[in-house]
Amino acid sequence: MPHRNIRKPSIGRRVAVAGVLFAFAIVVVIVTALVLSALGEVSHNVNALDDQRSLETTTGALKTFQNQLAATLNDYAAWDDAADHAYSPDGSEWLINNYGDMTVNSELFDTAVLIDSERHILLAYHNGSPVNWTLADYFGDGLADMIARVEGMSVDAVPEASGFVKTRDGIAATGVALVRNKNGLLSSAAGERRYLIFARHLTPEKVDGLAQTYVLNGLSLLPADSPAAFFVNIVNPRGTVLGMLTWHSQMPGDVSLRDVKPRILTAVGLIGLFLLALLIIGTAALRKLKADEALARHELLQDRLTGLHNRPGLFLGLNERLEQSQGDDSYVNLIYLDLDGFKEVNDSFGHGAGDLLIKGVAAALKVMVPKNALLARLGGDEFAIALKGNDARIAGRKLCEDLLALFSEPFMIGE
Repeated sequence: MPHRNIRKPSIGRRVAVAGVLFAFAIVVVIVTALVLSALGEVSHNVNALDDQRSLETTTGALKTFQNQLAATLNDYAAWDDAADHAYSPDGSEWLINNYGDMTVNSELFDTAVLIDSERHILLAYHNGSPVNWTLADYFGDGLADMIARVEGMSVDAVPEASGFVKTRDGIAATGVALVRNKNGLLSSAAGERRYLIFARHLTPEKVDGLAQTYVLNGLSLLPADSPAAFFVNIVNPRGTVLGMLTWHSQMPGDVSLRDVKPRILTAVGLIGLFLLALLIIGTAALRKLKADEALARHELLQDRLTGLHNRPGLFLGLNERLEQSQGDDSYVNLIYLDLDGFKEVNDSFGHGAGDLLIKGVAAALKVMVPKNALLARLGGDEFAIALKGNDARIAGRKLCEDLLALFSEPFMIGE
């Protein structure tokens, strides 16, 4: 029946508009989540890369610190003048001037020791002053292995060794080298050899210098058992951890994320406002659409001349009442009216008078039929009335009698 399809277009349009808005909201949420997730992942990766760079840089800084000490030691040990004076009975003044005095405020080494093959100290200076201690007292057991290693090397094999040891004054890059000529030759016997020991301590000033040189934030020297998130162990030749260099992670990813976060939040806020505006506009559009559809549906079901229900409106209302009657076991009574002689009215007085007569009949019917009754004009001079209720049959017969009485009297149209 025709009334079955009246609501489909309106429902379809509302669902379509709501679906588009909902889909747009879902897309915005997903895109925002993906952007934030991607930025978080980028921030994490940047932090990890910077931490790895800091680890490699700190490891390289320690290695460079040791290598610089080793290179300095090589320059002072493989030296023709050193070979002459170290093995000479009257070479002590030269040794003090070139070894001992050089430990004062030196960036290269702060401790210089000269020993013989029996490991007796011939010269020992620290920070420009002579000192009186034994190798074991000052260097502990970390130096013995390096001395033994150098003693077992031939002159051709560059008899030098270096590493980190823990001294009485802290952790130091330390090296041992055989004093020899520049060309590596040495005329003295094995039991008469001299060995030069240099030490360069990792003082706070040295650590600060490494931090500035290698751009390491908060670089500091801590004991071996200190809790630290980022560190590089300082190990002696025996593999014992002497201490650690730690630093503060700069977290460049987090810094960048904090810098761009206000703009991200602003963009998300603008998207949210845009979505809210769309929702408001969409809601208003849906309401307007619903109102327009209600008006259109009303017009589709209404007779334009009388304002009564038309034929589709009658079918729709009649079906609703029939469905209700099945639920409450009531009756539906349909009364059909056809005005006799209406054509002659149109022919005699014109269509204008005929329209006025139809309106008058409609007005009279509105007054007579019950409020819950369905009143419709089917077209031309045809009307229909649907009554529902347990007494619909009795009320219908009574209404028919009243209608016949109504139309027994003349209708006055104008003059």
